Amino acid sequence: ELVIDGTAPNRIAARISQSARSGKSQEAADLARRSLMVAMTSPTLARSCLMAFERVGDKTRATALVDGMIRAGTIFGEATAFAVRHLYRIGRGEEAYRLGTAAVAQSPVPDLRLSLETARAALRADESPDDALALLQPFAESAAKDVLFLKVYSEALLEAGQTKAAIETLEELVRLAPDLPSARNMLATA
Repeated sequence: ELVIDGTAPNRIAARISQSARSGKSQEAADLARRSLMVAMTSPTLARSCLMAFERVGDKTRATALVDGMIRAGTIFGEATAFAVRHLYRIGRGEEAYRLGTAAVAQSPVPDLRLSLETARAALRADESPDDALALLQPFAESAAKDVLFLKVYSEALLEAGQTKAAIETLEELVRLAPDLPSARNMLATA
């Protein structure tokens, strides 16, 4: 039985993360399931729970957590990028994009992961690729060696018809991650 006090959600989040990192994904997910209601008001715990649910493929509980946080108005902080990713992965791309853009606009500090997931949501929700590029552009220099950033950025560039810039970005991606087949495939089709 979990005892929840003012500091317990962070300790529970740490236990979930530790279990997941040590290969005990099912144990992490079980703890996340028992913490579901508390996670709806704790971004640290929510992030850990979403990560645990993702690892074991528990879309039902991940969706329940995200929907609960949206209803309660408590989707904020470090859980937001995970929530955006979950929503577009289950086919709720428009909602993911709206949630992500609202969170990006409210964030006092630019957040690369949130912007990446929101850009991915934009591309999957048939938003303008220029919207995705606008989310990614602030990180073009600082994330120039981040493989995930380069992959999403090149995808957005291709969608926006900026083929030359996309090819340059894809060439850098292939240089950094030569074993990433999707990068080579994207470069070949560009």
